[in-house]
Amino acid sequence: MKKNIIFYTSISLSGLVLFSCGDDDGFEVPTPSVFFEDMVTVEPIASGEMISKVAVAGASAGLRSMEVLRDDSPFDKVDFEAGQFRERYTFEYTVGTGIPVGEVITFSFIVTDMNDRVSEALEYEITVVEAQKFVITSEDLSGVTVNQISPLPGVDNTLINTDLTLDAAQPWLLSGPVLVEPGNTLTIEAGTTIYASTASGIDNSYLVIQQGAQIQAPGTKDAPIVFTSDKTITGAPNHGDWAGLLVLGAARTNLGENVQIPNAGTFGGQNDDDNSGRISYVRVEYAGKSFDSNFSGAITFQAVGTATEVDHIQGIFSDKSGVQVYGGTVNIKYLVAVDCFDHMVNTRHGWRGKGQFWITQAPTDRDIDDPRAIDVRNFTDNEDAQPRTNPMLSNLTLLGPGLNTKDAGLKNRGLRIREGAAGRYHNFLITEFPDDALRIDNEQSGLIGSGDLVVQN
Repeated sequence: MKKNIIFYTSISLSGLVLFSCGDDDGFEVPTPSVFFEDMVTVEPIASGEMISKVAVAGASAGLRSMEVLRDDSPFDKVDFEAGQFRERYTFEYTVGTGIPVGEVITFSFIVTDMNDRVSEALEYEITVVEAQKFVITSEDLSGVTVNQISPLPGVDNTLINTDLTLDAAQPWLLSGPVLVEPGNTLTIEAGTTIYASTASGIDNSYLVIQQGAQIQAPGTKDAPIVFTSDKTITGAPNHGDWAGLLVLGAARTNLGENVQIPNAGTFGGQNDDDNSGRISYVRVEYAGKSFDSNFSGAITFQAVGTATEVDHIQGIFSDKSGVQVYGGTVNIKYLVAVDCFDHMVNTRHGWRGKGQFWITQAPTDRDIDDPRAIDVRNFTDNEDAQPRTNPMLSNLTLLGPGLNTKDAGLKNRGLRIREGAAGRYHNFLITEFPDDALRIDNEQSGLIGSGDLVVQN
């Protein structure tokens, strides 16, 4: 997409005589005309960018002049050499940096022939957009060529402020925080691999889909989309090499609206049907490097709405949760969370979506303090906070670390429902947990026996 516009005009003319016609015997000479060689008449141009276009003027009676208007005011005029019937006019313009984003500028091109007849105005409409806030470069990563997405010089975060597609032709590299800004869509092709940089000088890499932005990541069974650590190339990857994928929506949570996550964005609103895009057949691994309690999963959904499509996702080898769902109404079908050092799935703060066909596997080669397959809470500080966490979960398999892995003081639990969480929980297989398979701690909320909390099969 073209980005920007500038304030000067230059004209180059080259004449080409095609033909001429007279007015003899009542023959009506056609009126003059003008068109662009590329046929494009409406474009977004970024502040500071120059645009160059070629207009072609023609008149069978001979060309006299061309006038260019900017928003109906004189901008430029060209007098043609007498006797020419066709001329090319090169128009160049740069958008000044002081022009507000969103402003529309209209240029009109009008040709006059030797009989003083004028053409229909050719209009060219420019909409001023923001200048690109990120840089894409081709880099060598231990022998693997990657497209690196980096911030502008002197800027901490990479800000995606245009629609951007990550193609599967070669891998991509996130260099530090990458934030997709509101109004823009990040599209990731099936089969794409995205590495997160752990290079010296980069504190943490992660991808944020901000409130009002979208991600379109339609992976497939045979061509999944994979987010992973760059150490899968450069060395041995570890849990918590990077933070992960964060999606921020505008659905309701019991934390309120416009809750701020530092260096990421805000979440929470009143639109339970909010649409953050599509995530399908996506695996996120070696993530969970937490810097905020609201972003501590390999895949984190905050206030994400029902119009968002989520299916076939994996959060594995995370230093925190595999998948975290806080508030909102997003539905998640087909989920895998394996070998995460906190909960495999962590939900709270008013999530009211549906989950089906999940499988989790706790770490089996170490004792982790208080991990759970699924932890379901409402709100620690106010168990009756509204909207209440109230999911519907069905057809889930929760695999523990083994019955002989419990040490003193360590708790390995399957499904724990607590702190005012309601919900319907159907058709679970919970096995190999040395502590509780199922634990419900909701004495203060009055939910037990109320019909708002149902556990069956």
